[in-house]
Amino acid sequence: MKKQYLLALFSLIANLSFAQTELSKGAAVLFGKIKSVLTVAEKNQVYELCKLTLSNDGKGFLIDTYPVDVSVYPTDLNKDNKEDVFVIFSSTSLFGNTGQSFNLFLKSSLAGYKADPNMSGGIPVLLPSYNQGYPDIVIGGPGFKFPLYRWNGKQYDLLKTISDDELQKLKTTDVESASKTYQQGLP
Repeated sequence: MKKQYLLALFSLIANLSFAQTELSKGAAVLFGKIKSVLTVAEKNQVYELCKLTLSNDGKGFLIDTYPVDVSVYPTDLNKDNKEDVFVIFSSTSLFGNTGQSFNLFLKSSLAGYKADPNMSGGIPVLLPSYNQGYPDIVIGGPGFKFPLYRWNGKQYDLLKTISDDELQKLKTTDVESASKTYQQGLP
């Protein structure tokens, strides 16, 4: 039974990775003119993991019934030649004063892309400090204290909170700038 399950799982993963030759409508809108090395299957997977619905005009997105602006920022956080993808969702109806949330999609060896379970909500900011090749990330937004996350070898974990004063003293990089630099280096 266990062997059959593993064979079925492997077959499913192989089909997801190799069988898809066309972008879904949603993935085509999501990735638009973004430079990325993701395969068609990987772009489709990221779109599905975002749990978005295309708007009636086919040009935007909804989460549940709420319109949401979505931006994709590919980068390579640890310089391993595997693209990491930030997907930023903007909507004051859904995300209050902060106005946005995000997912960070990282490539896993077997299942393709998956969202880091601890990285969401607020505005991601990359710090100059690194752990195991990955930058520390602060999740910003309104307020005076912000969570700082550090890579543990498998995912990001909360390390501590830092004050707005501490954050202001650090040389930070916003995700959009990091992605722009990354995309300029792509063929």
